[in-house]
Amino acid sequence: MHLKNQYKMGCTSGVAAGEFEVQNTIQQEGNQDLVIDGCPIACVQKILEQKGIKGFKHIIVTEFGIDKEATFDFEPAIIIQMIDKIMY
Repeated sequence: MHLKNQYKMGCTSGVAAGEFEVQNTIQQEGNQDLVIDGCPIACVQKILEQKGIKGFKHIIVTEFGIDKEATFDFEPAIIIQMIDKIMY
């Protein structure tokens, strides 16, 4: 998705810190923002909403059976499920 220029990575910490340039990049007109949270606490979503950023797609990776741990050991089919949810 990044290589196809559909989405690009942003800095949530920069938004939380009030970095104006980062916040403008996230809300550029015509772009669909994608928020990926690692667990149901949804810290990234909360940070963006507190800064008035809305209208983004949001996924929580633990809802796809990926445990919140420091590993990328999961079934590749899960990636397809996440992409389907993001794109449709």
